[in-house]
Amino acid sequence: MPNSSKPKDRATLPVRLHDSRIKLREATFVTRDNRFRVTVELGSKLVGAHLPNSGRLRELPSPGRRLW
Repeated sequence: MPNSSKPKDRATLPVRLHDSRIKLREATFVTRDNRFRVTVELGSKLVGAHLPNSGRLRELPSPGRRLW
């Protein structure tokens, strides 16, 4: 009998790849703070944003690049 208190394997959990309720907003890349965080200019404010890819991303880190 399986143990029901054991957490599910992450691969079996449902993942929503697109949520139509979330609107993308255009921002401008400023700097990459660490593997998972970037600073972007959103409107006239500098804000931190999550970067879901921790790889090198050589094409991303160029100041002034438009992001969504």
